[in-house]
Amino acid sequence: MFSTSHLGKWEKLYKNLTEGERTPFNESETWLLGKKPGIISIFESDEIVYITSTSDIVKEIQLLLKSNNSHEFRKMVAIVDLAISTTYVSKGLKNKKMNQRIDKKIQEFKFRIVPIRENLRERISDAFIAVADPRYNGSTTMSNLAIDNLPK
Repeated sequence: MFSTSHLGKWEKLYKNLTEGERTPFNESETWLLGKKPGIISIFESDEIVYITSTSDIVKEIQLLLKSNNSHEFRKMVAIVDLAISTTYVSKGLKNKKMNQRIDKKIQEFKFRIVPIRENLRERISDAFIAVADPRYNGSTTMSNLAIDNLPK
């Protein structure tokens, strides 16, 4: 288990990402962000559900929101919150009804971004994921999926 103190000089950036003002998770809120590298944190109420880094914040958020695509975020919403099996999820993401369920689930989410230099974004994002342990891409979820996916 890691805490924010493990982040050293990056603790302030982490707190900015996780404690700052959040924006509704929809495309109309992304237009002024521009093509910049950064780290995105997605929240459901006060829980961090997903953290990722990107070289283009606007494009990444649009992908996260876009129905009928197999982005890891949308897969994990289906697996973790909608109880879709890992073997069926890729096929399910091509299903209109499944996408509507995912869209409905994420419509109340909010997000926060912090800019970060391109050459640091993945390493910093990985450390933030280790500390936050998000519902969709944290180590607890990945461990649970590994155990659940053992052959019967």
